[in-house]
Amino acid sequence: MPISRSMCPVLNVSTSFSRTPSYQYLCSILLQANDFESLRNMRYPILYILLVSQITGKIQSRASGRTSNNENPKILILGAGMAGISAAKTLNDLGYHDFLIIEGSDRIGGRTKEAKIGNTSVEMGAFWIQSLGSNPIYKMAQDWNLSVISPDYDDITVFDENGNDITTTADPIWDIYDKMEIRLDNTRFEMQRKEKPDASVRAGMIQTGWFPKQPVQDVVEWYIHDFEQGIPPEETSMKYGFDYTYLIHGNEDDLVVVDPDKGFSYLTRKLKSEFLPKNDKRLILNEIVTDISYNDTHVEVKTKSNSTYTADYAIVTFSIGVLQNRLVDFHPELPLWKKEVIDQFRMAYYLHPYLQFDETFWHKSEHLLYASNRRGFYPFWHNINKYIPGSNILSFTVTDDEASRINRLTDEEIKNEAMQVLRQMYPNITVPEPINFLMPRWLSDPLTMGSYSAWPTGYTNKTHQGMYSPVGRVYFAGEHCVFHHFGYVQGAYYSGIHAGNSLAACIANSSNCEHYKPLYDLHGCT
Repeated sequence: MPISRSMCPVLNVSTSFSRTPSYQYLCSILLQANDFESLRNMRYPILYILLVSQITGKIQSRASGRTSNNENPKILILGAGMAGISAAKTLNDLGYHDFLIIEGSDRIGGRTKEAKIGNTSVEMGAFWIQSLGSNPIYKMAQDWNLSVISPDYDDITVFDENGNDITTTADPIWDIYDKMEIRLDNTRFEMQRKEKPDASVRAGMIQTGWFPKQPVQDVVEWYIHDFEQGIPPEETSMKYGFDYTYLIHGNEDDLVVVDPDKGFSYLTRKLKSEFLPKNDKRLILNEIVTDISYNDTHVEVKTKSNSTYTADYAIVTFSIGVLQNRLVDFHPELPLWKKEVIDQFRMAYYLHPYLQFDETFWHKSEHLLYASNRRGFYPFWHNINKYIPGSNILSFTVTDDEASRINRLTDEEIKNEAMQVLRQMYPNITVPEPINFLMPRWLSDPLTMGSYSAWPTGYTNKTHQGMYSPVGRVYFAGEHCVFHHFGYVQGAYYSGIHAGNSLAACIANSSNCEHYKPLYDLHGCT
C-alpha cells in the first residue's frame, strides 16, 4: 500500500497532537517510506505499528480518561534529561498521564547544565545547538528566546610548542584537509550504497592520501574530527560515524548557547512546564536508581534511599556510560543481545574546563589551537570573551584518552598543567595565575560516566536497532538510541518521542509490542 502526505493525519489521536513536535517528527519519518512494508523494515518499525493502531483508533480509546496516579503509576520514566522529559510529554500528548519521572540529581536537564565561574554562568555540558534548519532544539531556542551566538570556526590562531604563531603555515593544510573530506564522504556514501563492510575513518583518510606527519597537521585533524566526534579517527566508523543530523535538518550551521539567565537546560525545563505544572508530584528528584526488576506483569525500581516504585512499564533513559558500567542492576540480567549492543557502542570523553583571569592576555581570535608534538594535548582553547565580553575566561577542550587522563587529576593538577601550556603559547609575556577554575566531571559522575555517544568502527545500523528495542516491559531512550542523531541533544529529544510512541502502541494492543530478534538468531553465527 503506497504512502502519501495525506496519510499523516492517521497519526492524530487528539486535536492538539497534530501540532506537537512528536506528530511532526513521525510524519517526517513516514514520508521517507514508499509503502507500509518498507516502513516496517526501516529503522522505525514502531512507526508501522503506531500507524496500524491509529488507523483502528485503539490508542485514543485506551488512553482516554487516564489520570495521574503518583501512588501507583502505570509508567516509570527513569531520568529527567531531554530524553525523559520528551518521553513524558509524548505520553502526555497521547493521553497517558499516570507516569512518574524519577531523577537522580537535584535538577532536570541531564547533560545540559550551567555553573558559575566567579560571577559568570557557563555551560558545563552541551554548549552548541548543532544543525539549525528543522532541528527541533533550534526551534525551541527560537520560540523560547534562548540567547545564542553564531560561532566563527574560521577565526583561529595556531601556535606551536615554542609560542610561534603558525597560522599562515596551517592555512594550506585546511584546504588539503577539506578536499580530503570530500573524497572521504564520497567513499562513505559508496560504502553504504553498495553495502560494503565498515572501516575506520583513519583507514578512509589513508586511502584518500591524508598522512599527517607534523603537529600542525595533527591539530588541524583534531579540530575537524575529534572536536566533533569525541573519539579519534582510528576508532570512528567510516560508514556510520557521520553527522547525519546536519543533512537531515538541512543546515550545517551551529549556534553557541550563551544565556546567563537561562542556560541550555532551560529548554528541558521549559518543555517540562508545557505539560507538568510546578511542584507536580509526578517528578521526583534526588532518587538514584540502583535496581530494576521486571517480569511479565510489572516493573519494580529500587533507589539508593531504599525507596521502591512499581509500575506496569518503565522507560530507561540512562546514558550509555551508566549502562556500560553496570551502575544499575537489572533483575533478571539484561539478555545477552541487549548487553552486546550496549557494550559495543562507544561513550565519548569530552571535557571543556574553564579558567578565569583578572585580565585578558591572549589573542582576540575566537579559537586558539596548540600544535603539540603530543596529539590531542590541550589542542583547543576557546576565547569566551567573544561570547561574554569582559569575562576574562578561557576554556580548553580535551577528548578521549587525554580527557580520561586529566579526569583522574585533581583540579589543582589540571590547572597547573593547563597553565604550563599557556605559558608555552605565550613565552614573551608574564601569564598571570587564574583567579577561578571550573572543571566538569562527566566522566566520573555516576549519573553520566562520559560525555556523549560515538559510533565505533564495525558497529552496524542493524545492531543499533537493538539499542532502542525494549526488553519486556522495560523501554529505552537517550541520545545513543537514535541512528541519525546520536551524540546530540536532538537525539535525546527524538528518542523520547520514539520510546513514548512505542510504549503507547504496546499499551493500546499487546500485539503491537516491539520484539527484537538478535542478528545471530536471524542469520546464524558469522
